[in-house]
Amino acid sequence: MIESDKEKHDIDCPYRHEVASRKETGKFYEDLDTTDISNRLTSCLNRMLKTVSKSTNGNGLQMRGVKKSKNNFFNFKGNSGEKKYLPHKNFNWGNLEEDMDIQKIYYGKCALYIYKYIQESDIKKYYLKVLNVDSKKQICQISISPSVYNYLSNKLIDIPEKKDEALNYYLCFSGTLEKDNYSYKCKLKDSRLLVLEKE
Repeated sequence: MIESDKEKHDIDCPYRHEVASRKETGKFYEDLDTTDISNRLTSCLNRMLKTVSKSTNGNGLQMRGVKKSKNNFFNFKGNSGEKKYLPHKNFNWGNLEEDMDIQKIYYGKCALYIYKYIQESDIKKYYLKVLNVDSKKQICQISISPSVYNYLSNKLIDIPEKKDEALNYYLCFSGTLEKDNYSYKCKLKDSRLLVLEKE
């Protein structure tokens, strides 16, 4: 971002600050015991997704009289004590390859179904398939180990197991993406790094 553009943003906008470096971002996520990332992701889901859908008309334009929600939940103190913001991206806006190796908060409205990888009658891995709401084309998949899934089972229990039955959700998760032959993939390392709500 151009330095002079910072002042153009609202006082609570994270873009008034510097984006966190790779090292600062890494330290933030390593320190999950003292940082309530789950609350940040829930705020992201509520304010960046649900609030936007309620406050816009059918053309996606903001309705008159609706105030933009604060999104300072992306802010945190960097290594030197100055305010920084966490890298984040709406996964529906494309260009997911930009700085893929930096952990980000990804959010968006999507259709979800879950695939269970079973070997010798045991579930070895769950794959949460994230699809475009309209085209049903896969955006990414989130791999979840059985141990992490146990903490999320109440939230994921209603997600169908077939692509043609995928349901619309608001989704917010944090991780690093990798590109495979079909889309992008992310390994969910901690159950607190994913929140979702049925539309």
